[in-house]
Amino acid sequence: MLEGRGRRNLGEALAAMGRTEEAAALIKDSVAIARRTEATHEEARSLVALARVTARPGKRPARITAYLRRAEKIFRRMGARREAQEAQRLLSEVTK
Repeated sequence: MLEGRGRRNLGEALAAMGRTEEAAALIKDSVAIARRTEATHEEARSLVALARVTARPGKRPARITAYLRRAEKIFRRMGARREAQEAQRLLSEVTK
């Protein structure tokens, strides 16, 4: 789980520096690690991070919507209300 979280954090840092392709690759790795280790909370957090990094203004790609819906579902199942609301907020922005 820590390896996945580390990849997500590094990916978010790279995204902040404008290195979105590298960031997305690391965050995708984070999602895969979280799934493989059944770290569902980390998976959901990584899916939200991946949606943020890959979102482009004015576009509504199905992949980003799928990331956010999956994350929201995980958060709700876990009772992580605040994080579920954030995923829902991002989803509503993407689908405007």
